[in-house]
Amino acid sequence: MEEIKMYSFYDKKAKRFDTPVFVYDEVGAKRHFIMSINREGTLMNSFKDDYELYLIGSFNINNGDFYYEEKSNKLPILVMRGTDVAKAIRETENE
Repeated sequence: MEEIKMYSFYDKKAKRFDTPVFVYDEVGAKRHFIMSINREGTLMNSFKDDYELYLIGSFNINNGDFYYEEKSNKLPILVMRGTDVAKAIRETENE
């Protein structure tokens, strides 16, 4: 079974999840989130503290099934906060 993960950005002020993004792993999801937070002139860039990245499920690319549980954890699972982005960038630059 081949799966890709579903992640979504959550806007804490609006109290809603955004359209899911589909990536193969957490690294790809974090990169997408970091790029979105750092894009100049966007709401996410202006209000970094308001956004969080969540794992919301999996999608089987062979049969089209969606899965909403990840092992024993109930979804959604917090992966990263907008406030973590600056820290992640500094860590990347120091590698």
